[in-house]
Amino acid sequence: MQEATVNVLAAEVRTLMIGARQVTLSVWKQLDLVSADEIIPFGRVSPGDGTYGLRVWHGPVVWIVGRHKDTGTLVRSQLPLNDFGMAEHVRSHKNGLTGPELHDKITEWKSLDLIVLAGLK
Repeated sequence: MQEATVNVLAAEVRTLMIGARQVTLSVWKQLDLVSADEIIPFGRVSPGDGTYGLRVWHGPVVWIVGRHKDTGTLVRSQLPLNDFGMAEHVRSHKNGLTGPELHDKITEWKSLDLIVLAGLK
């Protein structure tokens, strides 16, 4: 007979803090939405159904929270989960990126760490 054992696993949870306070989903929803070429990303955010605020893309998107590259303010951005079938003028109009740049940015964003936003207490 084999002996039963318990393995303890550790998981890392990343949160976004301003000073000593954790940023909530409610605050994140109110952040300005900027184009993909205007943000320095901190990480991905998974807000649930993905329809929070102004929605630029149809279909599934990857949401990002980060710092505006010029002003340094906290902002959010989004890109589609893939770039298949989008016309070139749509790509450049909606996010300032075209062709391979868009594909590379989507790949980069999908690999960013997930940031868990606090709920209301």
